[in-house]
Amino acid sequence: MVLDVGVVADNDSIEASLVRKGLYGIDEHEMLRGFEAAMLASRPDPKWVNASAISSDDVAGKITDDSQIIMGMEPRELATAAVDESADAFWHGDSRFCHTRAAMHRLANGDSNNSSKENGENTSFAKTIKAAISESPEAVARAVSEHIARRMSSILMIPFDNFELGGVASIASYGLDSMIGAEMRTWLFKEFGLDYPFQQLLAATLTFRKLSDAVIDKMGLLDAAR
Repeated sequence: MVLDVGVVADNDSIEASLVRKGLYGIDEHEMLRGFEAAMLASRPDPKWVNASAISSDDVAGKITDDSQIIMGMEPRELATAAVDESADAFWHGDSRFCHTRAAMHRLANGDSNNSSKENGENTSFAKTIKAAISESPEAVARAVSEHIARRMSSILMIPFDNFELGGVASIASYGLDSMIGAEMRTWLFKEFGLDYPFQQLLAATLTFRKLSDAVIDKMGLLDAAR
């Protein structure tokens, strides 16, 4: 993404969303230098194209290595974001990014921190809910609200303590626009199986408590306590 001109320069929420997906910004000068480098790059050595003893995969890889420049994508950050984002990334199925995907795969296989962190968070939340169910319905609502707020804290880059979980402030009032709302809606479905209407998610009347009640009803959490 180009930071100083174009749509990203005019919309901070788009930049924030792309950063969460592992992309980083370049300025107009860097972009033009990238164009220059791409246009001045020499074509692949003919021996790679014509050599019959070399596999087609090696030929394709060599040609791609010699002819392609990718800017604004850092494999380690992309691998970190892959838990939630890469399956939905528009570029992920494009063969031109095969080397980027391969680098992400190597990083993911060599570093289990991402999966361990995700599994740890899921286990922690499950334990919290189990303890809350044995305590009271109010404790369950509070636990779900906190889990949702922590996700919003990550998405919006707002400190968790800034969220008023028991008040009348709407979720949208914290900066949940249409783009980030779509991301949040996807997470609610993946995390809880809750297909929450988009317009209701952005409504001025939707508080953390109301959304947590919808999650509790969907998952039947209070039924488990009866």
